[in-house]
Amino acid sequence: MSTLGDSKPFRFLDLPAEIRESVYGFVLKSDYIKQELEDGQAAYNFDLKLFLVNRQVYYEARKVFRKENIFVRVETPWPEAQHHVADQGNVPLITTGESAEKFQDHRFGVLIDAPQYHLNFVPIKFVVLVQDIELFTTMWFYSDLSHPGLNQHLRLTLEIRRPFIDPPGVPNNSVQFAAEAQPEVPNVVQKRFFESFGRVKELHEVRVFGDHNGTLVKAMRDEMAKPSTSPEDCLEATNTLKKRGNEEFKKQNYQLAEQLYYQAFKAMHIIIMGRKRAIWGDAYFVKPLESGSFVGQQGHMIRIMLRVQLVSNVMQVFCKQQRWEDARYWGMRSIQLMRNANAADEEDDNDNEVELDDVILNGMPGADSVGKIYYRTAIACRELDDKSQARKLLKVAIQYLPHDPLVHKAQASVALQLG
Repeated sequence: MSTLGDSKPFRFLDLPAEIRESVYGFVLKSDYIKQELEDGQAAYNFDLKLFLVNRQVYYEARKVFRKENIFVRVETPWPEAQHHVADQGNVPLITTGESAEKFQDHRFGVLIDAPQYHLNFVPIKFVVLVQDIELFTTMWFYSDLSHPGLNQHLRLTLEIRRPFIDPPGVPNNSVQFAAEAQPEVPNVVQKRFFESFGRVKELHEVRVFGDHNGTLVKAMRDEMAKPSTSPEDCLEATNTLKKRGNEEFKKQNYQLAEQLYYQAFKAMHIIIMGRKRAIWGDAYFVKPLESGSFVGQQGHMIRIMLRVQLVSNVMQVFCKQQRWEDARYWGMRSIQLMRNANAADEEDDNDNEVELDDVILNGMPGADSVGKIYYRTAIACRELDDKSQARKLLKVAIQYLPHDPLVHKAQASVALQLG
């Protein structure tokens, strides 16, 4: 009978090579180690201590690491870009700073500069995975809508590299070299990379270096030359999706209605990620609308109206699903944004609060939806046992919806009892 003391250590290197590679993949492949965080954020938890086991494991694991993960190194002279990419664009950064400076395993390089200007900034570098480059270019697209004309000053340089063709310190005839040497980047990966940059418009110059597929680059340039969706079409799409959401709500398909409302937000460049809302392209909509359902009206005012309606509709979904915390959060956030936009004091709790809100907000487009936001926020507060806040909110709601019996009924339900 064997005992614990008689057991022999498990010899990992005695396993067949294909099994060892599968094990390395579970530790090193980005799909397996991606961690989804709140509000659309994510992180990759690479643990490279495996490389320190011994020389054989190092080369075998590194081969899998490089095969399964295709990196892109981005360089830009603007130091704030890294924060915008990670925080606003939700792009998971693999490495930054000095580590990114030394990083040489990237298959793609991206350089953004403004050659006609002398910028006194030290260039910064950061590394991302190729599957996340779409997030990067999407954020760039939205930034351009928010700051019209910026791209006209920028030059984009894209490079395809073969960094493992001659690993430093490894003879060309060695087994390690044969395993590490890589051919050109596969077309399917190039397609993913170049297609992502097709949404970046009106650049001063675009250059492409390295062993690339000319057809894919031409397709990227053709896409770059296409104009962005017009404000008129964006607002039409939003209105259509909102109506579809309303139809699903009537059918009690609340989850589908909520998703359609989020798509409606996105159609006019407002991105919903959990409780986080990213609002892009304000300047893009400041123009008289020249076609569509809202022709002749100001684009930014129609956008505000649709935005308020959508907030009200999403809150209605939350109330039907009894998601009171979500309803209160969305409502109070929107109310505070409206107050801030009109220079209201968020801490004002005096007797003039109702009149102040009413005077400031009553002239907004979609005033009835503003009233519904106050009403639904009040209902959420009541259900969360905050009747004091509910009373304050209902005093405002009734100014917008004076003939709505539901508002009057709710106000009576939280009224102070005398005696």
